[in-house]
Amino acid sequence: MRQNGHDTYASSSKVNGIDQDYVSADVGDSNYVRFRLQQMQLELSSSLCLLRSKSESTNPDGQQSSSSELQKLSDTYEFQENEIMNAKNRLRSIRAQLVLERKKSLSIIEAHKVIEAKQKIIDSGCRTLQVLITTCIIWPNSASDVRLAGSFDGWTTQKKMERSQTGVFFLSLKLYPGSNNV
Repeated sequence: MRQNGHDTYASSSKVNGIDQDYVSADVGDSNYVRFRLQQMQLELSSSLCLLRSKSESTNPDGQQSSSSELQKLSDTYEFQENEIMNAKNRLRSIRAQLVLERKKSLSIIEAHKVIEAKQKIIDSGCRTLQVLITTCIIWPNSASDVRLAGSFDGWTTQKKMERSQTGVFFLSLKLYPGSNNV
């Protein structure tokens, strides 16, 4: 700003919540430099007061925090950030393990279902085998080769009978009771 042919400097700032207005004439002279130094000093004082008030609020004893204590707080904060990051990584790992465990569990459940179905078939076969009766079929006539067919298998196959040392042909079959259509 220009007044009466001289450069002047006007400034306004807040220190501890109080407005401070400064005007200095002749920007080029030493008063201006002093003025700027005073303004910077006030700003620094204001910042220091703010820092002290914050550190006192974190320090319940009201003791003034030194730079080493501030460094400790900074280190503590960084340590806690690292701990949080590590905890997040562990959480991701646990989640991944849980997903794998769930997939394994589902696979095991499916395998158990297949086993149960197959076990039912086996149990049914075992019950059927218990009902079947071993029947020995004998052909006492002379022949060179004897084959057996019947309704026991829907007439689909011919079973070759074995020849004993005495020349009698025989065959053992497991049949349902009442199946005598040979």
